[in-house]
Amino acid sequence: MPTTDVRVRTHPKDLLEEGMFDTLVARLHKDHPDLPLTTCARIQQQAVEFLDACGRNPGTSLTPSGMVDLGWHNLILHTETYAKLCHDLRGEFIHHHPYDGNQGNPAVLARTQELIAAAGHTVDRELWALNADCGNDAPCGSHA
Repeated sequence: MPTTDVRVRTHPKDLLEEGMFDTLVARLHKDHPDLPLTTCARIQQQAVEFLDACGRNPGTSLTPSGMVDLGWHNLILHTETYAKLCHDLRGEFIHHHPYDGNQGNPAVLARTQELIAAAGHTVDRELWALNADCGNDAPCGSHA
């Protein structure tokens, strides 16, 4: 059973350099104009909170929903910001594994959401119920 870090976290905006959250949301909206700006903000927030859960639970295989993965991919494109966030959350880089066999696994998705909630975040259930094509043959995930 994973041991969850009990550090208190703030809004994802506070985990990034000033203005970066809004930059990420604008980029996600530009790349996915079919998604409302408010949905892009929700996706980006859940992606940062997903990474917070990854940082708090090293060695635990976690996976985002397809929609949340869009925000993770978007964040990775901003390499300096992503590297700093990983260091701040975990002390090391959080690798993205395009497919590790756990994606779509209901137990892993449920565990991921439980650990996001345990980190003090609100899980946006609508985004976790939706899938999106991230450009790979299979969904993406993170594991140690």
